Amino acid sequence: MRSMAAHRGRLMHRGGDFQTTRCAAGRDRVRHASVLLILLVAAARMPAAHGIERPADTLIAKEIQHYTKVVARIQGDFLSLIETASDEKRFGLYRTYNRSIGTWGQVDSLQALLELSIAETSPSLEQEARTALKEQASYTQWELGQNIAELETALAENRLSDDMRLHDLLRSVLKEVRIIVNRLSPQP
Repeated sequence: MRSMAAHRGRLMHRGGDFQTTRCAAGRDRVRHASVLLILLVAAARMPAAHGIERPADTLIAKEIQHYTKVVARIQGDFLSLIETASDEKRFGLYRTYNRSIGTWGQVDSLQALLELSIAETSPSLEQEARTALKEQASYTQWELGQNIAELETALAENRLSDDMRLHDLLRSVLKEVRIIVNRLSPQP
């Protein structure tokens, strides 16, 4: 008897008896199962995110943001030219400036629709946003093309003289933006 009590005392000294160890393992299993059950219930109650961000959406949005800053600087340069230009040149500069403002308004609308479609989580609302985005992209592409054509005509006729560099820079930037917008418009 004594040896059994001594043996049991050594087990207790090492961290508990067999029964205690077995109960602790059972409690751990119950705890893990409880945590798993809580996670499953929480996952089932969470609304599923349906919005699917296209891989290029974020990149396109960042590119448009970059070019927004570039075009704003160019437009600021046009305003500076307008202030110092002679009366006969002022009209042409205003016209180019106003045209670029109108065109860039369409690009801004396109970017807003892109951000809306990225953020949308409802499948039906996302589809509506994507449809509007494609339609806006088509119109923006046309608007960019018209503005580029006017700038190219003016450059070819050499009507712009000393401000050709600024017109050429605007045309170049608009061409780059048109390539970006092309990725959002429906392909024929």
